[in-house]
Amino acid sequence: MLSADLAAGAASDPAPALVLQRIDGSGTASLSRYCGRVVVLELWTSDCRACAPSLAALDGLGRALPRDEFAALAVNVDDDVASARAFLAARSFDVPMFWGGGPAVEALSIRGVPTAVVIDRSGTIRARIEGFTAENSALLRSRVESLLAERRPAQC
Repeated sequence: MLSADLAAGAASDPAPALVLQRIDGSGTASLSRYCGRVVVLELWTSDCRACAPSLAALDGLGRALPRDEFAALAVNVDDDVASARAFLAARSFDVPMFWGGGPAVEALSIRGVPTAVVIDRSGTIRARIEGFTAENSALLRSRVESLLAERRPAQC
């Protein structure tokens, strides 16, 4: 379901200045690095039944859209990164995987997983899509394509 406070493309709060740890331990990445691109942050946990298909759909979206204009990022919010690593060991995704733990959940006001946070080119949160269904997957793609079509200049 699309959160009502962000319906119809209404502007919302600026995305938080998150610095996320790569799940493989190879370093960190700042959300600000993706300024100028439409970004989807998919928050997930290893014990969430809907998260694996949600991540697969995000992975497909990331492969289908131009990487210079769109970034699909998966952020695990388990308390322990080892759980996330074990979950991923049995799966293969091209989407960059990060571990954010509690700070990402708090900063993004996440109520449950999976949740996709859609951020426009200027770093404004434009939608939160909670849960995974075929309808939500189509809604996510529609919101991303709409934001890509805006082509407004990035102001980060």
